[in-house]
Amino acid sequence: QLEQVAVPRRLYEEPASRWVAEFVGDINLFEGEVTAREALRLRVATSTAGELVVAQPVAPVAETKVAVAIRPEKIRLALRGPAADAAAAAAALNRVEGVITDASYLGGKTVYKIRLDGGAVLHAAQANTARLDADGYGVNQRVVA
Repeated sequence: QLEQVAVPRRLYEEPASRWVAEFVGDINLFEGEVTAREALRLRVATSTAGELVVAQPVAPVAETKVAVAIRPEKIRLALRGPAADAAAAAAALNRVEGVITDASYLGGKTVYKIRLDGGAVLHAAQANTARLDADGYGVNQRVVA
């Protein structure tokens, strides 16, 4: 069955189905329910990541049950504290907290597994931009994503 025909960037950034999203690369998926519809955004309540605010998809969502898809490289990490809280509030970003359970250095990037307070495991990837990245995080560190 043909799921989606599109250029690679569209397949990756705007997959038409869960199958395409999982096939085309690493992804975090959170099941949830739409609780509010705003002009350009949806509010989605999840049991494992709290409330997430997401951009309204290109195709309108008629259902109330949805899956929120977040690519690991789109996630920014910070240590928990006033600076992270202020930055998240100022930028109106989604904010979840958890503890790093694994950090895998892969040369050009480091992939972190974070156990969120709600129980889900979030995968986050950060580019290693310096020879010795001073911003690297370690196992058992509490972070905000």
